Amino acid sequence: MRAAKRSAPRWCGLSACSAVLLCLLCVGVTTPVHAGPTSEPLPNEPIAIVKLPFAGIASEVEASLHELLRSTLNRLGYAVLPAQVVQNRLSGEQRLFGCTTASCYGRLAQVLGVRRVVEGEVQKLGLEFSLQLWLRDLYTGKLVAPPAKEVCPVCSSDEIRQTVRRAAELLVQLAPPKGPQETQRPAESGMLSLETDPPGARIVIDRVERSERTPATLLLGPGIHDLMIEGAGYEVQRHKVEVSSGKQVSLSFVLSPKTQRKPWLRPLAWTGTILAIGLAVGSGVLLYYHGRPVTTPECPDVPGVSFRCPQKYDNLAVGVAAAVGAGALAVGSGLAFFFDASAPRRRPIAEAETEAAAAAAASPPPALAPLPIVVPSASPSAPPLPTVAPPAAPSPTAGPRSSAVPPPALAPMSVRPTSP
Repeated sequence: MRAAKRSAPRWCGLSACSAVLLCLLCVGVTTPVHAGPTSEPLPNEPIAIVKLPFAGIASEVEASLHELLRSTLNRLGYAVLPAQVVQNRLSGEQRLFGCTTASCYGRLAQVLGVRRVVEGEVQKLGLEFSLQLWLRDLYTGKLVAPPAKEVCPVCSSDEIRQTVRRAAELLVQLAPPKGPQETQRPAESGMLSLETDPPGARIVIDRVERSERTPATLLLGPGIHDLMIEGAGYEVQRHKVEVSSGKQVSLSFVLSPKTQRKPWLRPLAWTGTILAIGLAVGSGVLLYYHGRPVTTPECPDVPGVSFRCPQKYDNLAVGVAAAVGAGALAVGSGLAFFFDASAPRRRPIAEAETEAAAAAAASPPPALAPLPIVVPSASPSAPPLPTVAPPAAPSPTAGPRSSAVPPPALAPMSVRPTSP
């Protein structure tokens, strides 16, 4: 009995331990086992390399470095578009490579399908190699972060490639990649493409002048906008333009030159015409009477008898001169009418603006009229002004109060002489 009683507690302890081990085993089976902490996938933001000129580098080396930069950025979380894809998408709009305005950047984002682009400068002067990269947000047109710059004073081929990798890594540190959801632009704006003949006209949208000149592509909100196109020397054109979300509207205008009529040209033409007609009539009369007899009381005119009087009219020179003058006036009047009615010459807008600026700079500024100075004249009936005596010098023996505040000056008394 005692042995049985002693073995009972042991059996109970073993049973409890077995139950605990069984529970731990079940928990270990049901709980997933992690091999270690896993890193999150990179955002994989799509970008493009648009402006990266290589100065002093051969074309085959340029292609190799461009591909190295692209592969490094792809490894660090960006999805860089291949150079051939960028060229194909921008083949029809080459002016987007040199964007400097917000509207151009907006059009570039729409064509490439990215929000941010890589720009930079690559130079090789002798043995020195320098690389500068920056990231630009096409939605705002501003740089995302300060440029990443790497310089190698004396570089071999391998060191140049390492410099490109370091510059790409520094760029990613300054401007980390974002997810694709942050690069999707809402389709709440449309595009307005404008072209004019001649180009270079000013663009005003809703009474606000834009910095772009035609040809230009503008990013506008949906709705109806007031468009005004103006060029120096050409008529202003005003139109209503409706822009839809996510669509592009293309417009082309042929500007009409302003009629550059001078106010004195037409009156001068009419005056010359009237004078020419008068001289022509006078010339005809003079030539008609040339060689005819001069009738006088001593030699009266006899009807039916010609060349009876000895004196004859000699009007040939005067008549011919009057005819020549009439012809010259007629030609001048015709030219004046022609220039007054002819269409003005079409010329580039930049040339007209340059001439206008030069004329404005050459003209002297308007002279300001001098301000009149009014001097009050003394009236004989007005009483004379009272004279005030100068303040007396302070006495050396006076106290500080008398020296600080001088006594008030007294007006001089007038003395009237008395008759004896």
